[in-house]
Amino acid sequence: MQELPAEGGGLVFAVTTATIETRCRLVRRFQQFSGEFPWQWRPADIEDFLAERRSGDKPISLTTLRSGSNSVAMFCAYLTHPAYGWTDFCERTFSDIPSQICFEWNTPEAHDRRRGASWTARIHTKKELQRLFDHLDDLVDPEHAAGSKRWLPVYRDSIAFKLCYPTWLRLVRKAWSVDIPGCVAPNAAVKRAPCSRSSARTATFSRTGL
Repeated sequence: MQELPAEGGGLVFAVTTATIETRCRLVRRFQQFSGEFPWQWRPADIEDFLAERRSGDKPISLTTLRSGSNSVAMFCAYLTHPAYGWTDFCERTFSDIPSQICFEWNTPEAHDRRRGASWTARIHTKKELQRLFDHLDDLVDPEHAAGSKRWLPVYRDSIAFKLCYPTWLRLVRKAWSVDIPGCVAPNAAVKRAPCSRSSARTATFSRTGL
């Protein structure tokens, strides 16, 4: 492989030189393990490589294992992409072509991050979430009792958190981009009866259960 520059200038996709070097070392390590050239790699090779790294004297974590399989998968995607011409070159020169060897059935599951995560990064239980939401509600009481104007934004933040949290769990990238008409500013077409601050809080403020 070609030696990388000292700095990451001109690299696409904002990938740092350190990241590229790490991926290149992993691919070289896999090539040495298989004893074959890239156009000779087969799905069984990556399976044996990952199994060896996971079951050796110092087994690596699933997160590291997933990162390694992703590096090989990206390298194979580069080799097999028609824009780079490596497939035609290998066929003319070696009478064989490279292929993708990393699939869902022979690499760690990318969608199930809980299996590779530390126990400290587990999802919250319902009781823990209820305590969190109750705490957010309790932040409103002192401000409202003191007659401070801050009770309303604190209350608004509490409600917004309860609404956004479940949405964030399912659609992380879309949770803050959903356009809900009337959510930011009051809808002028809807007539509202005037009410005092205390009556509005009594009518709308309640603890949210699960």
